[in-house]
Amino acid sequence: MKSRASDHQMADTLATPSLRTFLLSLLSGWAGHVALATSALYVVGYLVLRFHLTQLGVFTDLAVFDERYLFAGANFLIYMASRVPGLVMLAMPVYALGRLAWHLCPAAWRETWAAPSPSPERRLWVGVLWTVACIQLVMLQPLALMASHAGPTVGWVSALALDEGAKAVFFTGLLAAAVLSVAMLRNVWAASQPQAAWRLASQLLALLVGIQLLFLPIDFGLLVANKAMARVNAAGTRALAPGEAAWLAWEGKDTVTFLLCKPSGRYSLFNTERKQLDGLEVVGSDSLFALRLPSAACPTAGATP
Repeated sequence: MKSRASDHQMADTLATPSLRTFLLSLLSGWAGHVALATSALYVVGYLVLRFHLTQLGVFTDLAVFDERYLFAGANFLIYMASRVPGLVMLAMPVYALGRLAWHLCPAAWRETWAAPSPSPERRLWVGVLWTVACIQLVMLQPLALMASHAGPTVGWVSALALDEGAKAVFFTGLLAAAVLSVAMLRNVWAASQPQAAWRLASQLLALLVGIQLLFLPIDFGLLVANKAMARVNAAGTRALAPGEAAWLAWEGKDTVTFLLCKPSGRYSLFNTERKQLDGLEVVGSDSLFALRLPSAACPTAGATP
């Protein structure tokens, strides 16, 4: 009897208007968060695919709604999440060494370092200079990969493109720089000032931090996304001549694009209608960056992977 009474009491509690209102507001809030996250994932995925295709020279129209945006955005998030443990492993020894140095240094030095932090204006302009340096000196450089099919034009970008371990370190550094920029922006907003110049400068910092965050998927699309090219035995209905090779570059809804390599080492793109394809036979896989090196030889279609 006591159990039945408690069940009825629980049912009455769940039926109260206040609890129903709370559950409805919770569900509506989650719906808004899911919609916002999906929209952000679409934008990130579009940037990844758009810059990857531009790098190949494939200027095809991308549909407004395409499930591949979600997959591309999810791949970007997974890759950046995989960089978080490396970031933590990098931060832990730095923090430990800083704490050790703090306890070992003389008391007079500790009093100097414990002095009040710089003025809000100085912190604001330090944040602006930091974000500008990150964007201009580092995050803009991979755009050189879109210059031509002859290979990267920036030395360290060329070396970075061919080294998977260096890419992991590079994106760990980009993630650390982005986290620091967001922390600087939050610190500036916490010290809000009434002056119009302060508001304008803080909005400039917010714009720069937003650009820095947008360059993360752009650089991912240029350096990481879909860089293993599937080598095929024919470019659709076009048979390969002796010494030629072909790779599947892009599968659109109506057309398929192939990257062709002539015996002379010259690369070109070949489009064919998707409905004309009976099937594709993959005979190997090659790195896009290795193919674009000026000294790279054109592999033959029948070569082993």
